Amino acid sequence: MFSKHNSISISKSEIAQLILNAKPSHKTVPIKNYFDTKSFKNTITFSISMPNYSLVSTSAVRGVLVWVDDVYLKKYDSAQNLISDGGVEHTTKSTFSVNPEVANIWYMTNAQDVSAYYTLDGDQGVVEAEVNANSTSTERKSGFQAIRLKLPGVWAGSVGSGLENYSSIQPFPNQTTPANGVVVSAAVDFDYRDFLGCDDLATNLTGTNLFVSFPDEPYSDSNGDPITLTDGKFYIDRDITLRSNNSLNNPDNLIIEGCQIVVLSNYPPWKIIVEPSAKLNIVPLILGSGNPGNNSTRIFGCETMWGGILNSGGIIDMYNMPGSSNVYTPSSNPTEIEDAIVAIESDGGRLDLRFVGFDNNYKSFLLYEEDYDFVGAPFIKGCNFTCSVGNLEKYPYSGWEPNTHIELQNIDNVTFAIGVLRH
Repeated sequence: MFSKHNSISISKSEIAQLILNAKPSHKTVPIKNYFDTKSFKNTITFSISMPNYSLVSTSAVRGVLVWVDDVYLKKYDSAQNLISDGGVEHTTKSTFSVNPEVANIWYMTNAQDVSAYYTLDGDQGVVEAEVNANSTSTERKSGFQAIRLKLPGVWAGSVGSGLENYSSIQPFPNQTTPANGVVVSAAVDFDYRDFLGCDDLATNLTGTNLFVSFPDEPYSDSNGDPITLTDGKFYIDRDITLRSNNSLNNPDNLIIEGCQIVVLSNYPPWKIIVEPSAKLNIVPLILGSGNPGNNSTRIFGCETMWGGILNSGGIIDMYNMPGSSNVYTPSSNPTEIEDAIVAIESDGGRLDLRFVGFDNNYKSFLLYEEDYDFVGAPFIKGCNFTCSVGNLEKYPYSGWEPNTHIELQNIDNVTFAIGVLRH
């Protein structure tokens, strides 16, 4: 705590450690259940918070400074730090932006506006008050930089006329936006999939974060109409086969929309198999303007790569939107397939794909005509092929650089209109 005017100062250094299996006070579930498993991106924030402003008196607090350094989030299976700039040594901006950048992963959020007030700066004198988050070399635990969060002491009028109590500053008394009286935060994003192992995803989570076993066949009803999986979280622990003739004597016809699907580790790796006449339709869930339920369908591997989708003369449709979503295209919330040895291997059949993201796969497509021919007018348009991790990180191709996004073997009737090829 600090003040340049009638100074009161307290300095204290602490190490904070989170135990994922521990339960926060007054809560009934472990910390790891608070991760958002619908979105890969999660955020950790370090904040200055005043949950009850009326108890904060200027006789005790005349400004607050908090320094943060050496942030370490351990990957589930190694000592790797998931925060690439946990030491804050690569951050180049003195004041953080409000969004993360490639070169500056730390950013500022929840900053309350105090520009109507004044503060006393040691170098500049009387200046417009501002709460902020920035990098600094003044105080640090190690290296050359750390994060500093600043809540200044403020005056409504001339400096020296008496500091304002924080309870009188608008909009500080708002306890809901942001929650818990937060006045400024430094934030950094991470991918929860690197933080939780297969056991966590398949068995150790509870409530809305729980992944459940992928449903058993048949994948069409007694009339041959589709079975639809909507906005679910599933784990795959076996080969999933869409059959030409299921137990109801119909070809399987499965729609997956807006689901998160994790494929558990196995050798040989699990696959999704589509037999002749069977159909697999994978699309986002799009519920309309302003509806927060919109989300992509994502299929990814846990701990190791998975086998991908094997199409043996069937139909793979990742374009035509079913039901209430059929007036949309999947461009705004594209389906994403990650961590596959071969994302889509197709021996003939039908492929209708548009606006699909392929990331961190050893191969995205392997197309050939061996036992079956391609039929109709198959197309792959507007898809993105990337390897966001640089070199692959999962077995059996950890450390490899994927050089083949698309492999074609003697086919000439599939239309390609590539969206983005990036490594």
